[in-house]
Amino acid sequence: MAHEIGLGKNNLALVGSVNGLDAVPACAGCNDRYRSGRDVLLLGRARRSAELRQPHRRGEPAASPGPRPGERKRPRCRDERQRGAVPRRQNQQHAGRRGLQRRPAADHRHRRHLVGLATLALRGRKARQNARFAAGVFVWVCAALLSGCASLWPQTAQLREGLPAGLPARVELTQVPFFPQSEYQCGPAALATALASFGVKVTPEDLVPQVYLPQRKGSLQIEMMAAARRHGMVSYQLAPRFEDVLRELSAGNPVIVLQNLGFGGGWHYAVAVGYDYGYGDLILRSGITERETLPFGIHEFLWKRSGYWAMVALPPDRVPATADESRWLASIAALERAGDAAGARTA
Repeated sequence: MAHEIGLGKNNLALVGSVNGLDAVPACAGCNDRYRSGRDVLLLGRARRSAELRQPHRRGEPAASPGPRPGERKRPRCRDERQRGAVPRRQNQQHAGRRGLQRRPAADHRHRRHLVGLATLALRGRKARQNARFAAGVFVWVCAALLSGCASLWPQTAQLREGLPAGLPARVELTQVPFFPQSEYQCGPAALATALASFGVKVTPEDLVPQVYLPQRKGSLQIEMMAAARRHGMVSYQLAPRFEDVLRELSAGNPVIVLQNLGFGGGWHYAVAVGYDYGYGDLILRSGITERETLPFGIHEFLWKRSGYWAMVALPPDRVPATADESRWLASIAALERAGDAAGARTA
């Protein structure tokens, strides 16, 4: 007696099957959906361990999304990593390795303006250190463009005709010391330079209370000459001639000159210590510059506004090379009135 109904490919067992075995009812959810060989398993057939089909397994491990334990490989190199279809932007970096990077050096052609600014800044610092002189040069240039040069420096024009008789072509008193001036204190610095060149022990700071006037921010000519007498020297004012300055220098006497370096005052004392007739330059100790060279024409233009004022401070036993008898006697008398009668008698 048949206990199975044929349904084509699958044969289903009836409930209460024979062969001495109880039928195994189908449990909901226990359909072994993912089990290999499920198509040949008959519901209700007796399950004997020896007769059950074993699932078919692949000969190689099943593929999985991640690496299997023990089979991890080293990270791929940058060149082996998969890249997207969109090209990467230039200089793009991975977020995990982004850090402080040095900017590429700029093209030197784009730094020309910085070099120009550095040059201007350096020149500006030098100009501020002696601003009044820079202003005077500017005034000279403007005046030279507006009028004839011969009228600006008539004595220089005469010197160009030939070196005065008896003068060497070049003189420089290198033994004259240098005292850089403080602000507005060119008078004490210039006078200390002239006095120290003849062995007087003095500094600009010693002369400030004697010649410097704070309310005027400068020193008067009369105070300069009086202060030299207090230190036992004869103050002698030169005639307003450029040639006399050159003659005193050739005789070894430094000359204090009064210049005007610009508008609104700008009076400045400097000490002439030499000249070079071939180049037409006057050599000075001026301001904070130990050796300043000025063309004869520029010096005369700056010197002319003071009425060509110049002086020498000499020991009583030393007569100026350009001394006028009457004026020299007047200088000796002034030294005696200052209290140095012994020095006056020596002169």
